[in-house]
Amino acid sequence: MSAFGYVIMVPKMRATLRRGPRLINTRPNQLPERATRELVGRAEALADLDDLYYGDGRRRTRHAIPVVLEIVGLPGVGKSELAVHWARRTKDHFPDGVLYAQLRGHDEPISSGLVLGRFLRGLGVRAADVPVGVAERASLFQRLVAQRRVLIVLDDAATADQLTPFLPAGSRSVVLVTSRTGVTDSARRVVLDVLDSDESVRLLAAYVGAARVEAEPQALRDLAALCGHWPLMLSLAAHCVLRRPGVPASTFVENLRSAIKPVDGRSLMDSAVWVTVDEAYRTLPDRAAALFRRLAILPSKRVSQREAALLAGVDDGDVGVLLNTLVSVSMLQRTADPAVYHLHDLLWSYARAQLDEQEPDQIPVLRRQIRRRPSERTAPTTHQAASESRTDGPGRRRPARPDDLG
Repeated sequence: MSAFGYVIMVPKMRATLRRGPRLINTRPNQLPERATRELVGRAEALADLDDLYYGDGRRRTRHAIPVVLEIVGLPGVGKSELAVHWARRTKDHFPDGVLYAQLRGHDEPISSGLVLGRFLRGLGVRAADVPVGVAERASLFQRLVAQRRVLIVLDDAATADQLTPFLPAGSRSVVLVTSRTGVTDSARRVVLDVLDSDESVRLLAAYVGAARVEAEPQALRDLAALCGHWPLMLSLAAHCVLRRPGVPASTFVENLRSAIKPVDGRSLMDSAVWVTVDEAYRTLPDRAAALFRRLAILPSKRVSQREAALLAGVDDGDVGVLLNTLVSVSMLQRTADPAVYHLHDLLWSYARAQLDEQEPDQIPVLRRQIRRRPSERTAPTTHQAASESRTDGPGRRRPARPDDLG
């Protein structure tokens, strides 16, 4: 029995553990793609993470308790972006690589077995040596991590139980967790809040350009206030301004302000969020808007490229243009897998309302289409399998194989 209560039952697995799996020399880097803009307004949070790691984490290398850092905050406040940014800054301190998983704790949680499979392949275990059972995968993962110094990023955790299979038995490695409310008492925690006024304007400037801010400084400050200084809403509002180059920002702000009313049981802030999303949606080209609202028919907020193509009625190659359009206006997020995207909870709610309003007759048809492709919900894509073998140091790459998917 392991430290986490897993019992190894398979004789073949015992033999594998005794002699050790065949490993490929690799240094994994499973982090999502780098954001194109700078990280704004998070210098203090980054410094806090540095203090928690450098001031305490590195001194605990002889202890048996894993070092766990946790970023806590509301949806859309920028937890994932901060976690990935900090991981990129510190990855050189982890010579054995960086492992990353989006746990989807507040959606359709990803199975621990699937994550462990990706982690094991990232650590150099050949596909043929990856155990089938979750308990066996967890045991092998613990065995390998105990010999290495890796950074493990677990994004969007909802419960402590989700973390258990991935926590190293020792503290040579570090685990960085993001959550909405805090999921473990043992973590060293950084609480992320909305931006202040100056930071919000800087974030808007990162999108619309400093010249636009200098031309209408008060209008951009008013816009930041209307968005509640919330990073997700600020990015949506900024794209609305960008797509109306001939309209003064002050006019857009006045239109937004006049539309914000506490109706339909929503608070004033909830209404502001809804109106901001609505403004961003109205700027989309027709085909991109149709795809966006149809994404709400999926059983989770995880969106594969193949599912998007099915909903849009185009082939896999053409749907990339539509997906890139949604990403460019912050209405869809990229993940570590270039063929999989994530739809934020708030945006999913809006998309569902638009689908109910604009295409109610299509809902049963769309559901039938998705049900014909059940494997989309569980099987990683070929891109995903390939990305799991990506390295940022010396070592051979393992080619993706059809049987290397679980």
